[in-house]
Amino acid sequence: MSLRNLYEISRRSFRVIDSRMNVAGQNVANANSAGYARRRVISSADSNSTLGLQTRSMLNTPTGTGVSISTYDRLRDQLLSAAANRTNGSMEYAGEEHRVLSTVESILDPGDSGINDLLSDFWNAWSDLANNPTEAGMRAAVLSKANNLAGTLNGVSKQLDRYQEDLSLELRSSVDKANSILERLAQLNNVIARSENQNQPNFAAADERDDLVRQLSSLVGVEVQSNHSDGFRIAIGGVFVLEGDHFTPLNLDESTLTIQFGNTGTPFKPETGGSIGAKLSTINDSVNGARARLDQIASALVTEVNAIHATGYVLNGVTGLDFFDPSATSAASIKVSAAIANDVDSIAASGYVDTPGDSSIAAAISELQHKGLIGSRTLGQEVTDMLAEVGSRVKAAEADASGHAAVLANLDAMEAGVSAVSVEDEMTAIIELQQAYAATARVLQSAEEMMNTLLAL
Repeated sequence: MSLRNLYEISRRSFRVIDSRMNVAGQNVANANSAGYARRRVISSADSNSTLGLQTRSMLNTPTGTGVSISTYDRLRDQLLSAAANRTNGSMEYAGEEHRVLSTVESILDPGDSGINDLLSDFWNAWSDLANNPTEAGMRAAVLSKANNLAGTLNGVSKQLDRYQEDLSLELRSSVDKANSILERLAQLNNVIARSENQNQPNFAAADERDDLVRQLSSLVGVEVQSNHSDGFRIAIGGVFVLEGDHFTPLNLDESTLTIQFGNTGTPFKPETGGSIGAKLSTINDSVNGARARLDQIASALVTEVNAIHATGYVLNGVTGLDFFDPSATSAASIKVSAAIANDVDSIAASGYVDTPGDSSIAAAISELQHKGLIGSRTLGQEVTDMLAEVGSRVKAAEADASGHAAVLANLDAMEAGVSAVSVEDEMTAIIELQQAYAATARVLQSAEEMMNTLLAL
């Protein structure tokens, strides 16, 4: 090996050590930066043969020309990232479902003076009237309990309406955020592709892209193809929404609360995952479902009570009066009829004309609490079943969210083992680089001393 070759080997060594030191410094500086993936320098031994030359020592042993940088690497496990993104979408779906259903449950069952309690009070007031059909106080109690029940159904329905409006606004905001992320991802794809074509990888852009994909996965379930021949691609529910620098936005129809992919007409399916999927599912299923069941309860209450009450006689002998307003049969509109609201003497307790002491009508209305008015279920059973179904779904969603959170924490820990920066490891590497630098300097110093000796001959 010539002395000139020693100079070249030392020069290459210094360049590699300098690059590794810069990368180590970059890693340490970003140890706590969110989304930062650890960098690494990949080096390889240089051979004379790679330069089109071949020299051999006296022992016929091939000699090399030192070391060079093969590439810079960004440490990231794509399989772990994909699994974490899928789990994150499932966790956010379950978490959002739990949040929404918990609110719906609290609206339907506030704890004090719930619908079931007020139904019982209403039936009991009719029972008390049956025991005292001519007592004005009993009639006033029936009216009071009816107003309380109708007012609560009105209030619950209005709260569900307001909550749906709030969820719709949240849904609009989430869809806008997802589209903003997709737009930025398309821009980053373009930046990353151009830098790779110039053989100058943009790791900062790649970090940002991975972080945005994680954010997107919390909104909608995503599938990523990072090594496709066409570049980085993202699919939602089997529909590709990002291909290279082109993206397909999510279009929300606020009148129907449905989402489609761009102008393709392909609908977004709530079960895809993420908080957007959970909002769509709970609005169209839980909120609307609860409102529909409340309307069914109100309609059955109005129809059945009126059917019996209209056959009874009030104190002045009039018959054919409705107890509830027959035109208001939904939970939002149910109310006592004007005739009853203005005069409690218009409440029919007797089944016979001019027989004020009879209470067969009041007793019959009281007995409705034990009859199947919605299929084979009583109104009380229907309310109980509705609350039980919502409650069981709340618990199931909570369990799902907790389970997915545990899995995600494990995946994130595994991924951090690959891409996260360990300051201790980087400091160890820096010490090794310092020693390598000193050793290389010693080689260069020796080569210089040998050269001076030769020149002095």
